[in-house]
Amino acid sequence: MSTPSDLQSLNNAKRISLTGKVQKSDVYLALLILILCSFLSNRFESLGLASFFITLVNTNLFVLLAFYVLLQLITLEPDTRPARLKDYIFFVCAALSLFVFGQTGSIYDIGFVTGGLALWFWTRRKAIRQDQFIALVCFALTLNILISPVLFQFFKSIILIGEVDLIAFIWSSIGFNVWADGQYLGTPGGMRIQLIGACSVFTNLSFGFLCYASMKAFNKSPMSFGDIKYVIILIVLLAVGNAIRIGLMLPGYEAYVFWHTGDGATIFGIVQFIIIVLISCISVLVRKKV
Repeated sequence: MSTPSDLQSLNNAKRISLTGKVQKSDVYLALLILILCSFLSNRFESLGLASFFITLVNTNLFVLLAFYVLLQLITLEPDTRPARLKDYIFFVCAALSLFVFGQTGSIYDIGFVTGGLALWFWTRRKAIRQDQFIALVCFALTLNILISPVLFQFFKSIILIGEVDLIAFIWSSIGFNVWADGQYLGTPGGMRIQLIGACSVFTNLSFGFLCYASMKAFNKSPMSFGDIKYVIILIVLLAVGNAIRIGLMLPGYEAYVFWHTGDGATIFGIVQFIIIVLISCISVLVRKKV
C-alpha cells in the first residue's frame, strides 16, 4: 500500500523526468544556430577565409536582423513542451540537407531549409502564437535566398528589359532625352550603358521585404491585408530610386563612376537603407495605434 510520502516521491520523479527532456524550442534553436553557422561559413569561403568581423560587415544587415529576430522569438518565449520524434526527424533531415547541398556546391542549401522551417512553423501557428512570426521571417529569408534568385534566373531578360524601359520612361517624363534598346540605356550626347543583374532593383526588393517581415515579427504585429499598401509603396520607392541612380550615370564617364562605384553609390545605399527601415517602422507604428 502506497503512503503519502511514496506518492509525493513519485510525483517529484515525474517532474524531474519531464524537465529532463529536451524542449521543442531547444531543438529548433540548435537548428537555427546550425543554419546561421552554415550561412556565415559560406561567406567565409566567398571572402577567402577573411576575419569574422569582415564577414559580418560584408553580410547584409537585414539578413543578420532576421536571424536575430528568430533567435529572440525562440528563446524569449520558448515552447517548453518536450520534443517529439517528428521534431528530431525534422532536425536530422534539415542538417543532412545542409550537408548534402553544401557538399554539392549548391548556393540554395539554406533557402531549402528555411523554406521547410517556414512551412513547419506555419502548420503549428495555432498551437503557439509566436510560431506565425517565426514562419514569416523564415519565409522572408527563403524569398531572399532561394525564391528571388531562382525567379531572376528564369526571367532575367524580361526583368532587366522592363527595368530599362521604366528608367527611360521616368527620365523622359521629366524632359530628358533617354532612349532604351533592350538592356541598353543611353542619351544622344552621353553614355550608353547595359543594365545587368547586379544593377537590378529586383534583388533589393526581397531584402526590403526581409526587413519588413523581421520588424513585424520583432514587434509581434501580424501581417494583414493592410500591409499590402506598405509593401507596394516600398517597391515603388525602391524602383524609382534605382531608376534615378541609373539615370544619373548617363551624362558621362565621371558620372558613371561616381554613381556606380564611388561616393554616389554609397549615398544611394544609405538612402535605400533608410527607406526600407522607415517604411517597415511606419507599418508597425500605425498598427499599434489602431
